[in-house]
Order: sequence, then C-alpha cells, then structure tokens
Amino acid sequence: MRCSTEGLVFIFLLLSRHASLEASWCFVTVVLSQFERSGSLAIIRIGREINQGEMMNTTVVLASQGQLGSLILRRLRSDGHRAVGVDQDICDLENPDSIRGLFERFPKMTRLFNAAAFTAVDAAESQPRETFRTNALGPGLLALCCASRGIGLVHFSTDYVFGPGHDEPIPEQAVARPMSVYGRSKLLGEKLVLENHPGAFVLRSCGLYSAHRPNFVRTMVRLGLQRTSIEVVCDQQVTPTSADGLAKVAIEIADNAAPGLYHATAQGECSWYQFAQAIFETLGMEVPLTPVDSSTRPAPAPRPEYSVLDNCLLRREGLDTFRSWRAELAGFLEAHGGLLLEE
Repeated sequence: MRCSTEGLVFIFLLLSRHASLEASWCFVTVVLSQFERSGSLAIIRIGREINQGEMMNTTVVLASQGQLGSLILRRLRSDGHRAVGVDQDICDLENPDSIRGLFERFPKMTRLFNAAAFTAVDAAESQPRETFRTNALGPGLLALCCASRGIGLVHFSTDYVFGPGHDEPIPEQAVARPMSVYGRSKLLGEKLVLENHPGAFVLRSCGLYSAHRPNFVRTMVRLGLQRTSIEVVCDQQVTPTSADGLAKVAIEIADNAAPGLYHATAQGECSWYQFAQAIFETLGMEVPLTPVDSSTRPAPAPRPEYSVLDNCLLRREGLDTFRSWRAELAGFLEAHGGLLLEE
C-alpha cells in the first residue's frame, strides 16, 4: 500500500519530535506541490543572469565535492556527458527556496544525481531536525520538482535503514526497521522520493570509502601511522564498497535499468575488524589490531549487527558489476595507497 506524501511527512513529525518546526516543512511540501502542478512556480526568480552553459541540456550532481558526488561527476564527464557539479552554496536541502532555485538556475536539466546527505550518524541523534530536513524532506522536494519537469533522479540511501533480526544478505523487499535518527531519516527520504517521483532510482549502499573525505579506510591508515595498536569492532557485519564502484553502477543503472529501489554494494561481507586487517595487510603495514565488542565502545547512535545487502534487483537487470570487497579494496589501495600513506 502506498502512503501519501502528507502521510509520510506526518510519520516524520512523529519520529523527529520537533513538530512545530517540521510542520512548516510539511506545509511547504504541500504548497509547493500545488505550485508545481499549476505551473506557478515559474514566477519565482533567483535574481541573476543565467549563463549559456546553464541553458544547455545538463546532468546535475549535488554534493559534487563530496566523497560520492565528486566521483559521479568525474565519471559522467569522462563518459562524455555534459555534467555540472552543485554544492550546498547553490542548493541547500534544508532550504526549500534553495531547492527551487536549482531548477531556475538549470532550466534545461535532464537528470539529477543527489549525493547530498547528513551522514554524521552519531551527531544526527542530537540534530534530528537538520538530519530529517537534509535526508528526507529536501530529497522529497527534489523529487517533486524533478517529476513535474520530466527530470530523471538518482538518490542514494544506506544499509542503516535496517535493524536487528538479519543474519544473511538482505534483499530490497525486506522490511526496514532503522535503529537510529540517521537511519529513520534516510528511510523516510526513500519513501518521499519514490512517492513523489515514480521514475526515480534509489540506491542503498554500505561502507563507502574513497581517497578523499572521512571514511574508514583513511581513518585506519591515519591511526596505523600514529598508534602502536588499534581496537576495532568485530561484531558488526558489513560490505565495504568503493565509492567509485558505486558511482559507476549508479550511472549504468540510470542509463539502463527500470526505476525503483536497488541495493548496490560490493560482493561478500566482513566485520569492521576484518576490514581493518585487510587494509593493513594489503598496504604491508604491521599494526597490532585488537577485536572488541561494540558494547565496549558505546556510541550515541545504535548500529545494526548485520547490514549486508543483497543486490537482487541489480542481478535481475544484469548490472551487478561489483567485484568482491577484497578485490575492490586491493584495486583501490594499489591506485591510492601511496597517497594515503603520505597524508
């Protein structure tokens, strides 16, 4: 059964426990929906000239300086697509006027990759309003604007939409029961995107890493160079995934697959402890590691013990080109390990 946008926002209000502020976002969503359907949104201007490049058919990447967005933008351009990167200074997902302005700025936009998100999982516990705005209501408005203009949309989500009760790879149709504010915000974002844009793609992934921006691989290398020993959680199973591998698959999905919700991770699974072992072994670093239970390292946001995703629908579409997580890590460190060791 499909819920209305208003119903999903009501769920968000209950989850966020900040109804007074978020009710205004619900109002904005409904009003903008009416504007979009009537075409009245065109009266809103952003007060500047639009340059020639912005008048051309263009793919736009949000968070183009981030870990995933930068790699999507690079791959699009290397594949010959006309693509531009946009960041928070141009499109702030917490601000509905900023979201509207994006579509005024790029009137010939044909496709949008939304790699923007509030990803500080622990900080989200104390900042639910900002988290839900960025991860749920903002993407919902993006989807509404894209759908009314016939613009394709690719949105990204997370394995943290799942909670306890799993011990084998999780398919797309499994019931999501997030444990954290971050997970709940991403789940609501998925629902709002797919509710407002039936032609959208939503890709869940897990354990992303790249040569830039904070991530587990860079953290382990830094700690390995600074410390004589490291403790790493051993009771949470995940699938580390190269951000560049996800960027590649996301473009292929957008070009070739039916719209909908997809799982998109590398193959296999490991604990964070096993992942750290593989990082140091591949780099030839002798760093003593101690496996620890997550209960000994409490964090503000609870994490699922098992959040390995099964790329069922990718396989059905013939687009599951991911390698094993070990192979992806080895290729990544061969290309970027020297740089990481010099940081």
